[in-house]
Amino acid sequence: MSPFLRLCRDGSIPWRALDQAVDEAVRRDLPLLILAGRALDHWSARWVAELGAQGALGELVATAFVPAAVDVDRDPPTARAIQRALAATADASGWPALALALPDGRLVGAGAYAPPAAPGAQPPAAAMLVAMADAWRERRDDLEDDALRLGLLPDDPGPGELPGELHAGAAEAHAMGAADTLAGGFGPGARHPLPALLGFLLARAARPEAPLPLAQQLERTCAALTAGALHDHLGGGFFRTCRDPGWREPAGEKRARDAFLLALVLWRAERVLPAAGAWSEPALRACGWALGDCARADGLVAHGLCAYGPDGAGGWAEGAAWRWTRAQAAAVLGEDGARICARRFGLDDTARVPAVQATLVEADAARLPELVARLQAARAERPPHPRDGTAFTADQGLALCALAEAHLRDPAGPWRTRVLALWSTLASDHPPAWWEDDGTAAAVPAGQRALAWLARGAWAARICGCLGAAERAHAWAEAALACGPADPADDEDGPSTAAVLAEACCDLTEEYPGWRRAAEAVVAGCAGAMRQAPLTCAGLWAARERLHR
Repeated sequence: MSPFLRLCRDGSIPWRALDQAVDEAVRRDLPLLILAGRALDHWSARWVAELGAQGALGELVATAFVPAAVDVDRDPPTARAIQRALAATADASGWPALALALPDGRLVGAGAYAPPAAPGAQPPAAAMLVAMADAWRERRDDLEDDALRLGLLPDDPGPGELPGELHAGAAEAHAMGAADTLAGGFGPGARHPLPALLGFLLARAARPEAPLPLAQQLERTCAALTAGALHDHLGGGFFRTCRDPGWREPAGEKRARDAFLLALVLWRAERVLPAAGAWSEPALRACGWALGDCARADGLVAHGLCAYGPDGAGGWAEGAAWRWTRAQAAAVLGEDGARICARRFGLDDTARVPAVQATLVEADAARLPELVARLQAARAERPPHPRDGTAFTADQGLALCALAEAHLRDPAGPWRTRVLALWSTLASDHPPAWWEDDGTAAAVPAGQRALAWLARGAWAARICGCLGAAERAHAWAEAALACGPADPADDEDGPSTAAVLAEACCDLTEEYPGWRRAAEAVVAGCAGAMRQAPLTCAGLWAARERLHR
């Protein structure tokens, strides 16, 4: 059972697995209420707790609906359908989400998470649930019509020719229109790493006539990624997102996929930008963190660390192991050492994740590495955050890509050995969708996105001497293409399925030119979506740039 489903079943609401819930809903003639979330997501855990903490609300859920929980990492088709419903009925996206469905499983609508207005107040979902229950009792025909309309929505606005330079320039301008030219990043509010968008813009910045403001915004954003609290300055790696536009308040979870995706982005930035910073070191440290905290005995890479951990006082707190006050630093470093780290990392009386805030005078800068090492040692003694040990197949292919690149940049490092160990487990004609924490393989085969990442990873692993990697890259790319049209929309896990598949075909084109036609077909098949929602399809625009070099 996935960690997210275990979390749901430990609460006061009787969340079922979706297949069991559908059978019960048909038998009882009640609508389905589907809570879709993920194991390492702070907001998913918070919504489970909030729904269960309200007695009347929990009773409504248990009596007016058949509640079902879906781990979106393990049920991609349902996740994709809920995201379409969320976009169509609430103009929203992301996880967690609550979806209403007819007893047979056909979706009617969905809503996104929003926190309560005040501590102890009813969550905003309460009004949505009451409205859903009333609609089922009084307007069942309307709900049938809603389900029919959602079922008729096209997956893609329509294919077309491979987008040209005019469309690519418009997509670049659209992205730059959302740029935060002060703090770095794109869009208002929370700061998401957006590796797919950064990959597209870096590809645009590599052309000879690229405008200077584009390079400047990319430099500003990469500097914020590595200097702000999104980057774990003590342990290495990256948190999933920051809640504030100033890159100071990270979400607590740390995932291996974020470490690998952002390492690849930072290495690309070093190659492309004219005034690139020293970004190779944080990229290598991110890969090192993933091979440490996320290592499994079978050579695979685990999903990551949960947002909440023991706070040392018998409770749980978000980011407990990663936050510091100045007083806590002083207990480890002494007052003078704490003064240096407080200036460098912005430590004060509030427990914070360290983020670079100021430069140091030469004498203090010389002491900083030793002070950081002492803080790292002290942090290692804190109670660790729980780990989701599930090894998702897509993450393994992504790991091969990042670790092979790390080997090129640091041949003396451990990267080649880890690539070979990972490859020894992955080299199967029929890889599973994931491996449980105990090493058990899933009964279902890997989906299209995982196959595409495996193809990319296998092609990259050739440089480390992995036997049969090239042949397996071809086989996995062919299997991914055989799955049919791919989802064009990027998400918080990085480039879309279509983007990864197109990039895999571009990889193979390096030695087998015939694969270019396959890459062009994937991109052209999503041309309608690319023109209609350019930022959502940034990964595909990056693949288009490779095809137009």
